[in-house]
Amino acid sequence: MDFERFPVALAEWFRANARPLPWRATKDPYRILISELMLQQTQVSVVEPYYRKFIRRFPNLKAIARATESELLAAWSGLGYYRRAKSLHRLARLVTTLPRSRDELIRLPGIGAYTAGAVASIAFGENSPAIDANAHRVLCRLFAKHLTFRECEEHCRRLMQNADPGEFNQALMELGATVCTSKAPKCEACPVASFCNAGRKGSAQKFPHKTKPLKSVRFEEVCAAPVAGSRIGLRKAEGDWWNGMWAFPTVRIASGLNPLTAARKEFGSALVPMQPLIYHVTRHRVTLHPFLARRRTKNLRWFTFEQANELAMPSAHRKVLRQVSVLLRRCAKSNR
Repeated sequence: MDFERFPVALAEWFRANARPLPWRATKDPYRILISELMLQQTQVSVVEPYYRKFIRRFPNLKAIARATESELLAAWSGLGYYRRAKSLHRLARLVTTLPRSRDELIRLPGIGAYTAGAVASIAFGENSPAIDANAHRVLCRLFAKHLTFRECEEHCRRLMQNADPGEFNQALMELGATVCTSKAPKCEACPVASFCNAGRKGSAQKFPHKTKPLKSVRFEEVCAAPVAGSRIGLRKAEGDWWNGMWAFPTVRIASGLNPLTAARKEFGSALVPMQPLIYHVTRHRVTLHPFLARRRTKNLRWFTFEQANELAMPSAHRKVLRQVSVLLRRCAKSNR
């Protein structure tokens, strides 16, 4: 491979075709960090509006450090994977300025090898690889080998020696996201097709090695949305997924059990069924059956709908909150 021409061709393509994303218009390490944390396992189209709103609310690490964890989770609500926000909160209470090197960045809470490499290269120009799934796929096809992430880092260091490291990393990821895609790669439109061993052999889709996906775990839950007058009852959730967030009382039910029967056993008989919904957490696929509850339940905090909308809530429970609001408005209209 012509190691000198490859990064040149890649950079030329990137400058002409890169998506105009807000975090690409800055060298601010804080803003780059926020974008990279949000983009972990989350689509760009979902992240962009959250990013803009989050940066307005928390313009720097000092603003995050001053906020409570609940306030930060509320701003993150809807993005999922809330450990990212919790780690960010811990990080902001440790440092007010991000270190410049990958080795120092990786020591901070919530920052792994990829994120450290991205921030160090884009913000500070350090010759640090940032290998995400897109970059990994491009490099495996480029060399027509099933490479580990560590092997990709070694190749990446050589390729970016005479390039702008931050631009190179972003270009490699952009190529994987828009051209060298997992399914149906656009080899005919690839700006570095002449360098690609797998492309020349017509075997791009053989790389990287596809691991067998983990089997999806499916289960069902019932939740009660208690209403008293104009207030809604919530409690602080516990457990790995939503710990510390506000949610409706929720119980997992046995497979095959009638949701209404299960809900009545847990929450009493004064229930109004609402529209079930499905949400996903990692490899779990959960069907949530919500019920409007007219009976007061113990150990709850009571909020107006306006107050509840400002709380940190799991996305699924926020959707239930919207259902309750619509249902109550309909009931109010029918009673006039």
